[in-house]
Amino acid sequence: MRVGTVVQVAAMLMAVALVVGGGFAIYYLTLPPSNVATAASNPTTSESVRGGMITVSYNGTSYQVPAKGPNSPSFPCPAGTAPSLCNLLQQTCGNGVGPGNEPWKTCSNCVFDAGCTGDLSCDPYTHECSTPATACMVAVYQSNG
Repeated sequence: MRVGTVVQVAAMLMAVALVVGGGFAIYYLTLPPSNVATAASNPTTSESVRGGMITVSYNGTSYQVPAKGPNSPSFPCPAGTAPSLCNLLQQTCGNGVGPGNEPWKTCSNCVFDAGCTGDLSCDPYTHECSTPATACMVAVYQSNG
């Protein structure tokens, strides 16, 4: 009788350890890479504001973007953001323009303008809004050719 109880307790402890270990593994494997926030190559802004627009040079391309309003909130830059990108985000995050027109914004560095709505979530690797996939949603397709 005692041997059966010891085996059951050992099996239960092993199951709990596997579940906890799996949870930690999933957490650490889904953390975003630490160097993504510094990927921009020296974005700059010109100081001239004409008609509420500023000129931004980002990765060799110039953009005319709306300047933030005087009452717009200021958002902190994510840890590890390059100073030049952080400066650019401080000037543009909160102007209401999303990453389609301002490619330096992502859902992880300017949630206000590039936030994910509805059932979308911010992908930790691409930093774009996407539908979260679960094991239940994965379908296996087979070629009939």
